[in-house]
Amino acid sequence: MMQQKTGGWVARFVVVVIVALGIVQMADAANVNFTVNPAFEQEYITGSPPAIGAGRTDVVRDDLGESRGVWEFGLPAMAPGYTLNSAAVKSYVSALQGSTTVNADVNFHGYAGNGVFNGAGDGTVPFNQVARTGPMLTGGARLDPLNVAYLQSRYAAGSTHIGLMGYAEVAGYRTGFSNAGQLGPTQLTVNATVPDTGTVVSRPVVDAKVSTSDMVNYVLTDGEGTINTQYLPGANVDRRGILEYHLGGVPDGATITAAKIAFNLQAITYSGSDGPNVRLYGYSGNGLAELSDKDQMFNLLAVGSSTTSTGPYEVDLSTTLIESLLSSGTDYLGIVALGSADGHQLGFYTNEAGFSPPATLSVTYAIPEPAAMSLLLAPLAMFMRRRRR
Repeated sequence: MMQQKTGGWVARFVVVVIVALGIVQMADAANVNFTVNPAFEQEYITGSPPAIGAGRTDVVRDDLGESRGVWEFGLPAMAPGYTLNSAAVKSYVSALQGSTTVNADVNFHGYAGNGVFNGAGDGTVPFNQVARTGPMLTGGARLDPLNVAYLQSRYAAGSTHIGLMGYAEVAGYRTGFSNAGQLGPTQLTVNATVPDTGTVVSRPVVDAKVSTSDMVNYVLTDGEGTINTQYLPGANVDRRGILEYHLGGVPDGATITAAKIAFNLQAITYSGSDGPNVRLYGYSGNGLAELSDKDQMFNLLAVGSSTTSTGPYEVDLSTTLIESLLSSGTDYLGIVALGSADGHQLGFYTNEAGFSPPATLSVTYAIPEPAAMSLLLAPLAMFMRRRRR
């Protein structure tokens, strides 16, 4: 009898362990939901179509001409092994105007973007419908599904951006999409499944320079191929880099186990063995380069080592601070690159350089699994208590 009881106990325990292990196995992936702000939102206009007003991106087609909306979104990096589940165009239609009795309707045609508005090059891309509003009688908030297979194709092709061109399906109607200057920009939303451990390697969605010649009045400059940092207040020189990265591919609640940023230096100044470094401060970003970002120097992520050579230059970053900044609810990590304290220059390539990689951020994460482990250990404890009886 004792042998039968023991066998039954073992059998029941094995079943429980198998079930619990199955649950643990199911926890090897996590869902992420993130929103991407546009790199730009523009109108491509031919003729003289009537405009709705400022603060909107107009989509209209009539006898006087045509206005097509053009948006591009940087593709956030995700760890290898991800799966795209769904995507949508999130917008706010702040105005509808027209004299016909037919409902307004806007088609979104997809193309491979580069983050820079190319005028006719973007406004006249071949029709390739990837999303559509459908007939609209009224404006307001919208969430229109986007063809996830097309989005996946952009990732598979190694594209840095996806572009959307908005075309008025119905002539005579004007649709005004709110932009960042009004009720918020048109955005891309994505749901994906990612591994519970992985490394996200991200290019900056913005890399800009803030500079001054009098230590009082600062100017934001974007679109240059390099950022040359230098901090020499005695000579009224202060040039800082503003970098922002989309880290929506890192699951909420994940532990950051490693982080580093890799620059490709194109210019430095030094004296003997005394070379420059860079001081890096983190902040919660929004995907936009703004002049006020220059003052976000409250969280020191790292001070790089001094260097006397150009080329690759890596800096390990504080994982604790990055984890804290991402927990604030933003998908964007901002970094201010302040010049070396010794006054030497340190310059690095940006996205706009084209021929060289920009400052690239690598973040390694892991999802804690205490809940899954407790499911495994709880039955063991229960049966052990029964066994002692």
